[in-house]
Amino acid sequence: MNIDTNILTDFNQHTLAVYPEEAVALITSDGNLHIVDNKSDDPENSFVVDLLDIKRLNPVGMIHSHPYSMITPRKTRIDRRTPSKADMQTYQNFGLEFGFGIVACDGENVSTPLWLDEPINTIGERFIHGYSDCWECIRAWYMENRDIDLGYFPREFAWWETDQPSMYDTHLPDIGFVEIDARDIDIGDVVLFKIGSDQINHAGLYVNNNVMLHHLYSQLSTTEPYSDWMDRAVRVMRLGEVDAND
Repeated sequence: MNIDTNILTDFNQHTLAVYPEEAVALITSDGNLHIVDNKSDDPENSFVVDLLDIKRLNPVGMIHSHPYSMITPRKTRIDRRTPSKADMQTYQNFGLEFGFGIVACDGENVSTPLWLDEPINTIGERFIHGYSDCWECIRAWYMENRDIDLGYFPREFAWWETDQPSMYDTHLPDIGFVEIDARDIDIGDVVLFKIGSDQINHAGLYVNNNVMLHHLYSQLSTTEPYSDWMDRAVRVMRLGEVDAND
């Protein structure tokens, strides 16, 4: 989403002023940004927008902050703009064309925004869970090559450590993927893995002759020889006749 730099500066100043609470603003169709009150009962860890503000402004976009303390230990290689499950649900509730931005703030500095609606590259993207991860890489390929939106699934970071069954066990059958014989693998098939886990926690996409596209945690999205990974695959799934958008 293109936002006037001066308007974004106003939001950044507001973000610093309300720190350590989360700041929030709504964006209207004319490109203006409207700062609104955070109505959350726990404003340091979440945000809530008054429905009256939603009805009054009829926003097409939203931006909010993730405050953090520099003295708080940082989880290794995790971008502080990483969307929470609640962020993803809010983004989804407003529709996939709804601009949704996240900035990180330590009380002295405000990061550039991460816009969840911005398309990602299938190759060379840095890992940000819920924005550019293994599932979003697969989604991006399907949109680019088959004009199919496989769907955005709100999920907590490290869902692979707690969710039973896994996101892939739940959602892939729901959108029309069926298990096939791994020997019949073809372009567009999804390969599921257990990487240091007792459950499926990673997915790759077969994109060409012995080429697999995937995005591992803390690494850049890339392609690798499928033969290097096939012995670790636990399941191969193919999009069936069911419409993925149903």
